[in-house]
Amino acid sequence: MTALDQHATAVVASGVTKRFGDLIAVNEVSLTVAGSEVVALVGPSGSGKSTFLRCLNGLEIPDEGTIDIAGARLDTEHRDIHAIRANVGMVFQQFNLFPHLTALENVALAPQIVRKLNKAQAHERATEQLRRVGLGDKLNAHPAELSGGQQQRVAIARSLAMEPKVMLFDEPTSALDSEMIGEVLAVMRDLAQSGMTMVVVSHELDFVREVASRVAFMAGGRLLEWGTPQKLFDDPTNPRAREFFQKVL
Repeated sequence: MTALDQHATAVVASGVTKRFGDLIAVNEVSLTVAGSEVVALVGPSGSGKSTFLRCLNGLEIPDEGTIDIAGARLDTEHRDIHAIRANVGMVFQQFNLFPHLTALENVALAPQIVRKLNKAQAHERATEQLRRVGLGDKLNAHPAELSGGQQQRVAIARSLAMEPKVMLFDEPTSALDSEMIGEVLAVMRDLAQSGMTMVVVSHELDFVREVASRVAFMAGGRLLEWGTPQKLFDDPTNPRAREFFQKVL
């Protein structure tokens, strides 16, 4: 897997707004993510973090603004949406694995359908990625035979098998008990160290402080402040951010 050059700009979101009826879920959010950078989105529930993340891979189409990822553009005209989705991997709160398929088959499916790999090539790639997330001994296990943490690692391997330019994580540990959170965060930590460009929505603030290069604080659909973890966690300037971090740290 080829990581984006760290001097390249991987993601540019400009004036992104998303409405659901009268609700403005994301309100004129602009940010950039450099290649090999890890950016964390934090803030209270309902602040628009997950909706913004879904905009980044085209699951939600912005009502206003543009998103550029690895040379492809998403805008209100749906331009380059397939290229955006091909370049972006996403890991959700829920694992969304096919229960009738083994771990290997779950990971190999999209490379066969989307990347047009033959079965042997797809299985080779899937095996490589499952080993990468520490599940080389679970290739033939079905989801019901795996713990929640193992299922989430299969989901991460499934995204990696598509060789994305950018990985998005939407609260990937929120459905896990405390015992399993660490194993998923360890995989994410390894990905960050390998140079994968990542945008992460997470309440695991110790992990964010350790891994993220920059943190964006969102509330009420707006990006109110962003900077290094040290700056935001220890000395935020926005009053709403200061109130949030005082409560959660």
